[in-house]
Amino acid sequence: MFIGNLHSTVTAGQVAHHVAAACGMKPLDVFLSRREDGTLEGFALVAMPSPEHAARLVARGLPPLLGRPLVVARRRPRQPRRGPRESTPTPRFEAHLFVGNLSHLASDKDVELHVGAVAPVVQVGLPRKRDGSGIGVAFVALERPTDAPAVVSTLDGVVFQGRRLRVELARASG
Repeated sequence: MFIGNLHSTVTAGQVAHHVAAACGMKPLDVFLSRREDGTLEGFALVAMPSPEHAARLVARGLPPLLGRPLVVARRRPRQPRRGPRESTPTPRFEAHLFVGNLSHLASDKDVELHVGAVAPVVQVGLPRKRDGSGIGVAFVALERPTDAPAVVSTLDGVVFQGRRLRVELARASG
């Protein structure tokens, strides 16, 4: 699990205690990412006892630590690439959907429940800004590729949390 926007002085022990206090379950391990000069990069990778505990923590979020709002996600963000970009084509997955025009306050669980009312959802990716708010889009992986057209036709243009959604098959990046 990824926890971001950490203060530069935070310790692994403080993160572990904060997580345990928030969810009642002590993490198995906390790794603070550091730069070459030893300063904290601002995020930690936290191993929870089970995927269910991690999912619960992601859904609940964490209160601020040392005065900073925390970003909690299932996986860590992409690291900037160094050197030339490799040109490997990204496949298009028919069971992956793009959901646009979301409220910036929408959570992964909100999107999962809304789309899940039409078809079973495997995963929801909700990109976030550094302050933890959403950027207004989500990527949804469905259990069955055959459900994708039904989800698009059912939810495209529907008002959700006060915004008219744009739902379409996700395109490959690049």
